[in-house]
Amino acid sequence: MNSAIPDKDDVLNGELVYEGDRVFIYRLADCLYFRKANLLERGQCNGVYIVGGGAVAAVDIPTMEAAVEMENEIRMLFGLPLRYIFLTHPHKDHIDGIGHFLGSSVTFIVSSLLASELSRSYRGKNKALFMGIDRDALLYLGDTEIRVFTSGYTMHSPYDLFVHLPKEKALCTGDCVVEPWILYYHSADVKNWIAGLRQIGRQSYRLVLPGHGPVFGPDVIGKTADFLQSLYDLAGRSIDELAPGERCDLDASTIDRITDRIFCRPEAALIKQNGGAEAERQFRMVFRRRLYEFLK
Repeated sequence: MNSAIPDKDDVLNGELVYEGDRVFIYRLADCLYFRKANLLERGQCNGVYIVGGGAVAAVDIPTMEAAVEMENEIRMLFGLPLRYIFLTHPHKDHIDGIGHFLGSSVTFIVSSLLASELSRSYRGKNKALFMGIDRDALLYLGDTEIRVFTSGYTMHSPYDLFVHLPKEKALCTGDCVVEPWILYYHSADVKNWIAGLRQIGRQSYRLVLPGHGPVFGPDVIGKTADFLQSLYDLAGRSIDELAPGERCDLDASTIDRITDRIFCRPEAALIKQNGGAEAERQFRMVFRRRLYEFLK
């Protein structure tokens, strides 16, 4: 069978093959399926199914409920066993369903840092294996080639893992690339995040499969980096303008006051345009991260 990506640029999601309880599964290629889920109503990130060699690999297991659903979806759509689970990072909405599979012969493929932590947490309590990726590895599921890599440094989180299908030119990004309103910075290094996306964006992709939101074209990688850069730069300029006393005060009211002041300026217009209703929240979070770095 031909595994080529559909040529319809206006239908990146491909062919809808399953719909149920606010979950939509699209076939993007013979070996590649995108599981579009619902965060706000069901607490689930997106997922991906990769099929080959008489087995299935999944990307991310958001909740215990989702784990049961995904098991049923795999059985119904493919009639094949789930052998591998890639975890892009360990935030709750991407990893909370792993307990459902710990008693089965599944291999979790994660960053080396996360593999060490999961192995310690679940030592002697599971049949599953944890395989750590340092920087870059090439795996095969039958004839399906899968490149798995990390940036080697903190981007969205210290644990970020990317899953790349070279033949299909598809990249699973976890939360390193998502819709702007959902970008989150709690464990991020924004400067590294921008640099990592610039580096990743030099490769050739056809489809970008995010942790949240729809399937994107490749230009979203650069656009995400540009949006993060605009936040990072504005936060830096804002810190430079603060009085010495303000730089030491991290309470919420100070952050709100500074944000209100900055967001009245014309230079914030692009951030508001791209970030929408969440633009000020985005700025506050990046401002806090930059101020923390400044004070260290």
